[in-house]
Amino acid sequence: MLTTCPACADPIGGGDDYCENCGLRLTPVPSGDAGVGRDRVEAALGPLAGVSDIGLRHHRNEDAMALLTPGARSPALVGVVCDGVSSAPRSDDAALVAAETGAAETARALREGAPANEAAATGMTRAAGAVAALADAAGSPACTYVAACMPEGGGPVTVAWIGDSRAYWLPGGGAPGPARLLTRDDSWSAAMVEGGVLSEEEAENSLYAHAITAWLGADSGEVEGHVATVALEGPGAVVLCTDGLWNYAPAAEDLAALLPGAERDPAAAARRAVEAALEAGGRDNVTVVVMSV
Repeated sequence: MLTTCPACADPIGGGDDYCENCGLRLTPVPSGDAGVGRDRVEAALGPLAGVSDIGLRHHRNEDAMALLTPGARSPALVGVVCDGVSSAPRSDDAALVAAETGAAETARALREGAPANEAAATGMTRAAGAVAALADAAGSPACTYVAACMPEGGGPVTVAWIGDSRAYWLPGGGAPGPARLLTRDDSWSAAMVEGGVLSEEEAENSLYAHAITAWLGADSGEVEGHVATVALEGPGAVVLCTDGLWNYAPAAEDLAALLPGAERDPAAAARRAVEAALEAGGRDNVTVVVMSV
């Protein structure tokens, strides 16, 4: 039985479902119940905030997010966003388990002294294992994964990802450099563009534009995720999101125009991004996490 939270190490009661300090889920997700109560989820934790919404055309929310801020012993801001693969069974379970496991294990590794890039990789690996463990006779649940962590008080931001959920950097007023995409999609269209086979417009208009080539799940094969540590000169915001948002604003400059001053009010920025996706059609679940730098 757990006596301390695996993410922030605060004491917990034997019957607690969630840590009162950092909000981590402490009990397993019952099979088939992961989507209950998740049509709209909002979390605002000061410099870190997120919104996950079912969208306008889906019957359940197969996205998930997890947010951790420095508590009693948690050393960093950690945000994770996952998007369940809709063609796989229990994709909502996969996304939730991956997000919560990834955040908790990243924080644990940081607390034990691991460098940020190793901690982020550990979080992603443990998330992959947790999703693979959901496989049963009905098939293999699967999801994408993107995470960011930043030391308390600021510093380099480390991003880990697999699939096509994205991380962006949006500089604030006075910060140098343009907005930019910090991740590279594991997708058929990205591979075609990188290989010079198709133009970006041709790839985006293809029937296979959103086919991913890497994911978390028991059937993913020997696929390695990506980890990058980036020195970002603030003020500004790191935005993690599923394709439910970036389908409508794929270029970094488009997202920056949509979310000016995101670093000043991450919660308002996350809500504004989700509402913009809904106003544009809301074809997919949409999840956005904003981390102020």
